Amino acid sequence: MAVHSSLFVTNQINKKELEFLESYPEFLYWSALIVRLQDDLGTSSEELKRGDVAKSIQCYMHENGVSEEAARRHIKNVVREAWKMLNVQRLRGGASPLSQAVSGSLLNLVRGAHCFYQHGDGHGSQNHLTKHHALSLLFDPIPLYNFTS
Repeated sequence: MAVHSSLFVTNQINKKELEFLESYPEFLYWSALIVRLQDDLGTSSEELKRGDVAKSIQCYMHENGVSEEAARRHIKNVVREAWKMLNVQRLRGGASPLSQAVSGSLLNLVRGAHCFYQHGDGHGSQNHLTKHHALSLLFDPIPLYNFTS
């Protein structure tokens, strides 16, 4: 996703940026970790019912002998810590050859994944909660109040 994103937000392909992305910098590591774990938090139960492989939650449960609730709390904590590290990497942007457009685009991909899977499977679920939230953000008017009267 990162490479595709970098290609779509700029008019020119910057070899230095692509080489940096290929080196798998910490910025990408923390981004990928957040996306993966948020997906697991939102979809693991349904995917297991369909016969999919164990996710991070089930692996943590098995390795540590804890309940699903405890495993989910742990994974959510890992996501919080990964966000902290990602923010640190973002603030250190001077050491990165990524343009603001590319790094901003990558960060928005992570934000999107966090939003999609925050309350379950916002991508494949039939409850349309995430779709409703997205549509309301984009198309529902925000009431403006006149505070001067």
